[in-house]
Amino acid sequence: MIFISMIMISCNKRFDKTEWLSGDGIENYPYRNKMINDLLTNYKLKGLPYNQLIDLIGKPQSNIQNDSNWISYPIKINYGYDIDPIYTKYLTFKLSRDSVVIDFKINEWKK
Repeated sequence: MIFISMIMISCNKRFDKTEWLSGDGIENYPYRNKMINDLLTNYKLKGLPYNQLIDLIGKPQSNIQNDSNWISYPIKINYGYDIDPIYTKYLTFKLSRDSVVIDFKINEWKK
C-alpha cells in the first residue's frame, strides 16, 4: 500500500508555470501531464478572464474546430512509430462572448 501511494505521489507534480511552458511549442511538454491534476484541483479556472488565464498558463496552442470560443493546450501527444498520433490529451477551455472561462475539460483520443 505504501508503494502504491509513493507511485501516485511521484506521478503528480505541483503546477509551475515555467515547467508548464517548457517544451518544444508544438507537442512535447514533458511536465504538463504530471501537473494537470494540481492545476485543475487547486486553481479556480471557471470565471477566469482570458487575459488572466494567459498569465497563468500561457497562450493556447490552438482553437478547436476554428471555433474561437474553444481553446486548447496539449498535455500529451504520442506518435508511436507513425507520423500520425496514436494518442492525444488536451486541456480545453470554453470561453464566453466576454472571453471568460465558462467550462473546461480534458479531451483524450486513442487510435
